Amino acid sequence: MIETYTAASCRAARMAHRNIRRPWTMVDVNKCESVPCPRFGHTAVVVNNSMVLFGGREAAAYLNDVWDYDFNTRRWRMVKAIDCTSGDTPSPCAGHTAVVSGACMWVFGGQRSASGDDCSGDLWSLDVSTNEWQRLRTSSQDWPAARKGHTAVVAGGQMLIFGGSGAVNDRSVWFYDFSRKRWALKATTGPRPSSRLYHVAEVTGDQRTMLVFGGRNPSNDQFYNDLHAFDVQSACWRSITCSGDIPSSRMCSASVFHNGVLCVFFGGSPEEYLGDSYEFDVTTNTWRRLSMEGTLQPCTRPTTVVHQNRITIFGGCSEQSCLNDTLEMDFEAPTLRELCREWLLQRVGRPNIHELCQQSGVCSSVASYIVARD
Repeated sequence: MIETYTAASCRAARMAHRNIRRPWTMVDVNKCESVPCPRFGHTAVVVNNSMVLFGGREAAAYLNDVWDYDFNTRRWRMVKAIDCTSGDTPSPCAGHTAVVSGACMWVFGGQRSASGDDCSGDLWSLDVSTNEWQRLRTSSQDWPAARKGHTAVVAGGQMLIFGGSGAVNDRSVWFYDFSRKRWALKATTGPRPSSRLYHVAEVTGDQRTMLVFGGRNPSNDQFYNDLHAFDVQSACWRSITCSGDIPSSRMCSASVFHNGVLCVFFGGSPEEYLGDSYEFDVTTNTWRRLSMEGTLQPCTRPTTVVHQNRITIFGGCSEQSCLNDTLEMDFEAPTLRELCREWLLQRVGRPNIHELCQQSGVCSSVASYIVARD
């Protein structure tokens, strides 16, 4: 009998693809001459075929070192970077942001010491081809206040800064034009999100929308699990009504936007460190909890980046200690074997797999494979 493929069955097949359990794989860094020390509150960006890591905090020590992780060789190396004009480098900091435009990594803000109000308002760029830092200055009086725990995304040749906390709790959206090297504060419309820090923000693939999720209110310590969308062209905010497996309220998560979905990893609630992960489909406004495997500890303030179809995570702070593990997870298309396994589990159910295989004359090793990773 030939099964007819309807729109519903095609959607089910796509969902089976997305339900494939993907394991986190620990990268063997023993062959590296050196690796970054444990840290949290750092930043990581993708430049060409590398992940560039900057700053963060190890216990009470604030850092301003730069590291390069080669995706092809899976090797770390420390980068010696300096401002060749002044000899300066950015202050050691955590809770800053970093984005990429052209051949440069752009770093803004951050906390410089254990004093919560000791924040930076500096903007630096690192030319990754020459390893030269440059501190950006402008004659314009418009400049965002010093802050920590904000977010930054790039859309349409501009960097968008939102949220964070410092001397003021800012709900504005600041734009930095890379070509003109100028800040601008734009008036927004629509329902603005509440003040927050240590939320996550990503820009959609068409660079038209910035998505903002979660965080904590610095005034009353309220944790959030709301989702907001900011239209980059019209500067209009809107709140998104979500369905599905809506994540619990959290701060200090990590995120990427990949293949049309916002992925949110880990974080912290008022009660505990979190080890769960979710994806949000922008076409259906639906959250779904991700099925993942591996030995990654629940943690806050790691970094995640996506390069091609591979997500790389580094560092973070667990309940026991700071981390410096490097882990990867592939989002490559599943094999036929994996798809068949998921199809069988959905149609038959795990308890009935062995009985079905026996009735069909299938060897027990196949049944064992099907249930082994369930």
